[in-house]
Amino acid sequence: MIKFLLFLIILVLSLAAYAKYIERTNVFFPSEEIEATPEILNLDYEDIYIDTEDSVKINGWFIPNDKAEYTLLFFHGNGGNISN
Repeated sequence: MIKFLLFLIILVLSLAAYAKYIERTNVFFPSEEIEATPEILNLDYEDIYIDTEDSVKINGWFIPNDKAEYTLLFFHGNGGNISN
């Protein structure tokens, strides 16, 4: 019985470690490859970079529109990059 419990504990810890590895490598780290830009839709855009106070560089696209009254700030989420 003790061997079985020890096996279960090791199995659960192994699965937890594997789940943490999968989370870090597949969920929160988007591809660095830019697959498409607004240019493929014939849109003029400006590729901008913002340096934050904690030294993170954020990349964005500004797509101007002369008729716009507002500016939309869109965050794509954690599982992709700017081109998704």
